[in-house]
Amino acid sequence: MTIAAAVSIVFLLIVLTCIGVGIYLIVTSRRAVGGNGPQCGSCGYNLTGSASNRCPECGVLFIEAGVVMQVARSSRVRLWVGVGLLVGVVPLFCLGTGALLTFRQPQAARQAQAAAMQARQQAQQAQAQAAGQNQPTTTPSSRFSP
Repeated sequence: MTIAAAVSIVFLLIVLTCIGVGIYLIVTSRRAVGGNGPQCGSCGYNLTGSASNRCPECGVLFIEAGVVMQVARSSRVRLWVGVGLLVGVVPLFCLGTGALLTFRQPQAARQAQAAAMQARQQAQQAQAQAAGQNQPTTTPSSRFSP
């Protein structure tokens, strides 16, 4: 495995991890913070299954403290960190892919150039051999005679 291949694998793993974490943060930003169900208005204790009219945690009457229903709240920090990861990863992916292609292109071009040079030399050798076999042999005296 070449260094460029190892770097590209590591880069791809980092990008995929960032995308996964970003999606997770965006999805979980809308989940309920705290417990679900009714809560004591005084201490926030989860009252699910409570049969009395007092909070088992702080002892306050529900009429005095009230019962609060927990609703899903969005966590803006999670949302924006997730969006930031996704928005930041796309340009990072594009730049990284461009850089890898830039570094790999000269290597591929050198390999193609070397293969072309070798093919050209083989063709020239074949032409020289063919020309040497087809050329008539002449003696020095017959060359210069009128």
